[in-house]
Amino acid sequence: MLAEAGFPEPTLNHPVRDPITGRTREIDLAWAEIGIGLEFDGDGHRRTKGQWREDERRRDELASHGWTLSRANGKDLFWPTRILLRLRRTMAERGSHVPDEARVRGAVIDVGQRGLSTRIARRQG
Repeated sequence: MLAEAGFPEPTLNHPVRDPITGRTREIDLAWAEIGIGLEFDGDGHRRTKGQWREDERRRDELASHGWTLSRANGKDLFWPTRILLRLRRTMAERGSHVPDEARVRGAVIDVGQRGLSTRIARRQG
């Protein structure tokens, strides 16, 4: 859907190394040249306090290295226009070339009409 809407191609699972801890963090979809990432938070990210705390720590570490992270969850897959327009605004603020709003909205309609899935992965048993 990102490609259909005219966004630049992201890097998948982009590694970012913390020079202080030596730990490497991965960003689901990243545009490293402008320091923007798109993260997908599934149910596993909210089930325990420990996981939630680790996710928040990770986001803070990445932010301290200049990354701006946009987050999406399962509901966003049913309403992709919201996440795409949010991503468009964030990328434009960083000076990136972005598709116009009409193209983004048109791509969402087109993908829906073609019956393509917006699912990230198969549901686990």
